[in-house]
Amino acid sequence: MRVQDEPICKPGVLVVDDDLATAVAICSVLEGEGYEVLAAFGGDLAWDALQMTTPTPDVLLVDLMMPDGDGWSLVERLREDPGVARIPVVVMTAGGTRLLETVPDAAAHLQKPFGVQPLLEALQAALRNTAVPSSGSTN
Repeated sequence: MRVQDEPICKPGVLVVDDDLATAVAICSVLEGEGYEVLAAFGGDLAWDALQMTTPTPDVLLVDLMMPDGDGWSLVERLREDPGVARIPVVVMTAGGTRLLETVPDAAAHLQKPFGVQPLLEALQAALRNTAVPSSGSTN
């Protein structure tokens, strides 16, 4: 058996959702899967977190409809800032697939409610910078 001298780097995820229960559930699942997870309860707080977090997250999981800085505005700001523009974004919403399609450069789309497996597949695809089909409420 070989022992690692250096810790294995875990992918970092910033979960952006204004619904506390949803954010806590997603964070719990992702932490259980070995991700380093931060949460922000709105787009404005997520932007602030991106400016203060080192290293920056490897992927963002962003709800589109939030009262304090919606997901569209966050993604737009992200794409305009060279320091964070490279971060892949997975968008999610309960508002229907037409809303998901309004972020065409998203690495993946998740229709709420969604199961654990679609969540993990979307994040893995985003980390590989490949697209996955939109996902519904399967487990």
